[in-house]
This record gives sequence, structure tokens and C-alpha cells, in this order.
Amino acid sequence: MKNIVTGTDMKKVDSYTINTIGIPSLVLMERAALSVAEIVCKNQLKDKKILVVAGVGNNGADGVAICRILHLKGYNTELYILGDISKASTEFKQQLSIAHNIGINIVGDYNDADVIIDSIFGVGLSRNVEGVYKDVISKINKGRNIVYSVDIPSGVSADTGKICGVAVKANCTVTFGSYKIGTVLYPGAEYCGQVVVADIGFPQEAYEQIEEQVKTATLEDFNFIPPRPNYSNKGTYGKILIIAGSKDISGAAVLCAEAAFRVGAGLVRVFTAEQNRQIIQRLLPEAMVNTYDVHHFNMKSLEACLKWCDVVAIGPGIGTGVIQKNMIEKVLEYHNIPIDNAYAIGDSMNDLPMLTAVPNSIVMGNGSEELKKSASFVTKDLLDNGIEYALKHFGMI
Repeated sequence: MKNIVTGTDMKKVDSYTINTIGIPSLVLMERAALSVAEIVCKNQLKDKKILVVAGVGNNGADGVAICRILHLKGYNTELYILGDISKASTEFKQQLSIAHNIGINIVGDYNDADVIIDSIFGVGLSRNVEGVYKDVISKINKGRNIVYSVDIPSGVSADTGKICGVAVKANCTVTFGSYKIGTVLYPGAEYCGQVVVADIGFPQEAYEQIEEQVKTATLEDFNFIPPRPNYSNKGTYGKILIIAGSKDISGAAVLCAEAAFRVGAGLVRVFTAEQNRQIIQRLLPEAMVNTYDVHHFNMKSLEACLKWCDVVAIGPGIGTGVIQKNMIEKVLEYHNIPIDNAYAIGDSMNDLPMLTAVPNSIVMGNGSEELKKSASFVTKDLLDNGIEYALKHFGMI
């Protein structure tokens, strides 16, 4: 498993590494700068003009160090600083002093170059980008240059992937230690280009200081899945009922059933409108299909399917109407789930029957304004951890 962290998490990791483990900030910074410089050197010839655009925080200090390393390797580099140097971080001032000492060319205005290294803002950005910062980022995006972003493209929220007004569109982002939430969630991920995770020396012990860890699986993790015994059959591995799709809307049912097979279900049965039978059987012949007549719904056919399965999934693409509401109520009744313990989460008007069928209806903050009128609780936006926020609100996590 690999860690995916927020900007706040990364600050904790950084602080623990420096203050508890004892690795100096400038050592981490030098390793970060070397990792970016190495990637630039692999991909860019020395005849290319390189402009490092640096803010005055520690991300900018990384940029100044990168500029120095490339300069010493013989690259044609210039440094453009955005921000009030009198308010700069201690590390930035140290790196800038070194840059002065070795004669790096510091320019007073943004000049286009073959290669741009973006180190304006780091993972701590939490406000909208405005003023000269916005103007410079817009110029970077209008150019035809190759852009490398340091840790995260300036203007992308490391916590959510949101764009803070405007953001650098990078060809490559070199991020330090771990993927950031903003590098894997959209729209931020689209601004990152190729993402390279550089190991700059954060120990695993530092990541253990994060209370709520987010991880992503790697190919190596699949080695932990136990092998299936030879003396077994598809009935050994569970039966899933998918109640999905509606009249002439089959895509959600197909995708949901295919996902069930991919995660290892032995038998999958789709309960959907009769109009979807042929397309599901053609696209997913391994799935069993039971259908209902949209004009004369027979609840006994649904009951038979519920009796057959071990697990039931209901909702994707089922549409709106009385039939859909009745199906949800039947699933709850069959599994002896009190209606007071039923929750539904939606974001568009096709979710209305599902939301009105249960007392605990949750609408995403980015959802339909009309739908919010029917909600018992409106949570935060999806990109602002809205589902987690709702589950915490109702005491489920």
C-alpha cells in the first residue's frame, strides 16, 4: 500500500521528520531539489533556457535550490521571484543567499523560456490565487514551454484537488514522499501531467503520525489475495444481486455487474427492466438476468432474487418512479432493516425516489439545488470529503 496525503498531513510528516527524527530541513530540501533537477536533466538538453518561478515560502526555496543545481550543471537558468522577500521563510532566504553567491541570474519580470519550473505555491495553499500570482500563472499556461511543478502545481489544493481560482498546467509534477490528494483527484490531477513520487527521506514512522490515513493499492498488494483452491466452483465464491438500470438505460447495470465479477464474485444476477435484457446478455453473457415489466411490476420476482443472493446492491441507474421506490422498500423489508436505519446519498434529480424512500436522505453539496429541498441533510461537496462528512454527521464513522 502507498500513502496518499493531504497538505496538512504532509506538514505533520515534515515536522516530525525534522523535529523528532532530527533530519534538518535543508537536508530534505536539498534531496527534493536534487530529485527534480535529476528529472529535468534526463529530459532537457543544456541549450534550453530554463526559468524557475519561485514564491517566497519553502516551495519557492526548493525552486531556488533547483535553479542552483541546474546552474552548476551548466544549464542556462534564470530565477524569477514572486512575493515580498522581507516576508520570506528562513529556508528561502538561505537558498537565495547561496544563489547570489554563485551568480545566478535573477530577473525582475516574467520572461518566457523553453522550460518553466513552477515553485510558486506548495501543499499549504488554501486561498484563491489572485493578483500578480494569477497573472503569472496565466502567462505560464499560455506559453508553449515544458512545465515542471514542484510537489504540486501552484493553484491546486493538495487537500481536495480543487483549483484555487487558477492553477499551473504542468507536463510533469515531482511530488515528495507520497502522492497528495490533489494529485490523484480531479480536477487537480488533470493539471499535474505525469506525476513522479520522489523519496527524499521521510521515514515510515513519520507517516504513522497521521490519524486518518488514506492509502492506495499497488500491484504488489494483489499478492496478499489468497489463491483459490482447485476443488471449487463459481458457487463457492458468493452470489451478488444487482438491482440496477431502468427502461432502455442499461449502462449502469452492465458496469455494476462487471465490477462484481472483477472483484471475484462467483455468480452475479442482474434485476432490471425487460428492455435491457438483450444488451446485458450480449455484453455480459456470464451474468444471469431477471427482468420486470415496467407496466405490470411483479414483486414476487424480486423476492425470489433476494432469496437467492448473499449480497445485494441497489441503485445504479434505477431511475425515478413508484416502482423504484417500492423496490428499495422491499429490499429493506426483506433484510429486516428498520426504515429509520436506512440512508441514501444522491446528487441529481434521478436520485429523488431513492431519497424520498428513506428518512435519512443526504444530498451532496455539489448536487442539484432542487434536490436539496428534499434532503434531511446537505453535506459538503464531493471534492471536500462530503461523503465522509455526512457519515460522521450521522455517527456511522
